[in-house]
Amino acid sequence: MVISNLLTRGGIRFVVRPEKLRMLLENDSPEPGMTVEPGVVEQVLGQATRYNVRLDGGEHLAAVRQNTDAAGEGLQYDGRRIRLVRAREHTFVLDQEPAAVENSKNR
Repeated sequence: MVISNLLTRGGIRFVVRPEKLRMLLENDSPEPGMTVEPGVVEQVLGQATRYNVRLDGGEHLAAVRQNTDAAGEGLQYDGRRIRLVRAREHTFVLDQEPAAVENSKNR
């Protein structure tokens, strides 16, 4: 499975760097101003732990976390519902549909 971390929301296509995604358990609260994407961890891999997450909308994102925890601690997320959280500044817009551009000018 190829995961590109490419999403479209409100007519805006963007990517999110995997190392900038934070994982919260389903009932954990994000910090104010963070964007939340709920999903399920489908796979846990690698030296720096890579989490392959299927979002509720059907897209897939990869989140990467440095292995600083106890051995096997990353497996606590395997198969669980989680929430991926990112700061607005870690979202890189690729393009926008004309209606989305017009709407963003009116804000």
